[in-house]
Order: sequence, then structure tokens, then C-alpha cells
Amino acid sequence: MQSELIGTWELEISENINEYFKQLGMAANRRKVAVTIKPIVVITKSEDDLWCIAIDMKNKGTETVFRVGNEVDSSNELKYVFDIRFYFDSRKRCRVKIK
Repeated sequence: MQSELIGTWELEISENINEYFKQLGMAANRRKVAVTIKPIVVITKSEDDLWCIAIDMKNKGTETVFRVGNEVDSSNELKYVFDIRFYFDSRKRCRVKIK
């Protein structure tokens, strides 16, 4: 399962994303632009089990580097900071916990 995540992924559809951004407190003019962006996500894994999720959103991007099961600080466009823990459950699904 883990190796199936590695690669480049493109957003196909997003539903209710404008409402999601609105609930996060994003201003209307920023939401208008944000809903048109189709991010590209690149997931890689190094030989020493260090994962990287890089998100390219036109002229902005983010990158999160982590080890499965360890907490990592991350932030979003609105500057909210999250403690995130990535792990794989017994059904071999990727799970993300955000504190």
C-alpha cells in the first residue's frame, strides 16, 4: 500500500471547496482564486523511510517531510499550525491525525 502512494497526483474534482475555505475564514477574493487552482501533489519516500509530500499550487507550494507514526508541525495558507501524525492502519490505509 505504501509504495502505491508514491508518485505525482493531480486533483480531478473538489466538491464544496468554496464552503470549506469560507469556514476556514478565507476572504472572498482569495476564495475566488483558490477554487480555480488544481494542485499537483508529489509523494516520495527516501531509503531511510523519510516521506515527503510536496504540493504545487501554481506559484505557491508547501512541503511536509515526516516519518510514519511521528508528529510533525505543518501549516496551511491561512497560517494555521497543525500537529500531524501520518500512519498506516491494519487495513493498510494511510491515516492522518491532526491535533
